[in-house]
Amino acid sequence: MMVSTACEFARHRTVYMLRPIPELKHIVPVIMGNAAVKGINKRVSVSLDEYYERNKIAWAAQDAATKKCGVKILDTLSYLCDGQKCWGDVGGMPIYYDDNHLSERGGQLLIPLFRQMFEQSLHADE
Repeated sequence: MMVSTACEFARHRTVYMLRPIPELKHIVPVIMGNAAVKGINKRVSVSLDEYYERNKIAWAAQDAATKKCGVKILDTLSYLCDGQKCWGDVGGMPIYYDDNHLSERGGQLLIPLFRQMFEQSLHADE
């Protein structure tokens, strides 16, 4: 259903799909805050392997839409993950509001990703 809907939209406009935001299974600011009160530097993360396993259906659908009708993918991983893990903080500051929603700080990390989308759209009109 997702592929057919995306392809229907793609008949008339450029369609972008955002790769899933990593879900961390723990409320990031609570875990980090409780640890900080105790003088502990605690980070919350999920392995890339677990991320891929949990999101394989969404990735497959997005890849199918790209192949079938040219949907463009906005990949969040290079902004939120390193080569092995997806982290709930940057520089010791949480980037999630809870366990799976980015905070304003986290959303700001994705501005360059969305900027690419708007720049491509502007150049398409030339």
